[in-house]
Amino acid sequence: MYPSVKTITQRLGVSKEEAKEIRGLMEGDINPDDYESVKKWMQRCYHKPRRVERVMEAINEILGGYGVEQITDSQWSEYWFDGGLLYVNMGDTYTETICYDTRKNKWIVSSWGNIVERNEKRFG
Repeated sequence: MYPSVKTITQRLGVSKEEAKEIRGLMEGDINPDDYESVKKWMQRCYHKPRRVERVMEAINEILGGYGVEQITDSQWSEYWFDGGLLYVNMGDTYTETICYDTRKNKWIVSSWGNIVERNEKRFG
């Protein structure tokens, strides 16, 4: 399940075209590797980053964010280790953004501050 174009538009204050582009990236209809920031990033990598990481970087480019960051949690996986939430840094803890929950494989439009507060036990 993905956030709707309407939700993305309303919560992030982006145009309908930008919201469709973000949704297309999430769904896999748009290739994140076509974005300049992703191309530059992959040139510096020894191993190709996972698709979700490349999608987040492309979304960061669309939103004009300050990079993709991670919040650790109390769980563990072989790939994400203790990284429970990826988000596009918009400069403020409570500014709505795109988040990706690595444990639930779920895209979320919310502030990362609200997610952490609602899941205090998980994010400590």
